[in-house]
Amino acid sequence: MKKTLDVKKEKKLVICGTGIKDSGQMTLETIGALGKCDIVFGLLGNRASTELIKKISRRFQDLSFLQQDKTLDLQVNERIANSVLEGLQVYDLVGFVVQGHPLFYAAHTQMLISRCKKTAIPYEIYNGISSFDAIMTALN
Repeated sequence: MKKTLDVKKEKKLVICGTGIKDSGQMTLETIGALGKCDIVFGLLGNRASTELIKKISRRFQDLSFLQQDKTLDLQVNERIANSVLEGLQVYDLVGFVVQGHPLFYAAHTQMLISRCKKTAIPYEIYNGISSFDAIMTALN
């Protein structure tokens, strides 16, 4: 009888931004990274972005309902981070996508990164076209 090895896949978090305007500002690299994820959790500002992410991802979980709660921002950000990290208990490659740049005005993203560092979970960050790009274009 042949023995098979039980090889555990490494868990990884992919953190992405859609860019300054909407999902049309995502880079091809970001779209490719999200398309490889087993599940993508999102905080997106509009229906068009949400629909695009649903099309390119295998599974999508909208977390925007967590932001509608009237609790303190810190508690909301903790719930968002907890939801994403719970995904890593079930899936190997988990995505988290936000409107704009994933590190700008994003305490939840900083919480995710901090927890990944503490638990040795690898992560990658993919940005969309940022406000700095838009400003430079506008200035000519």
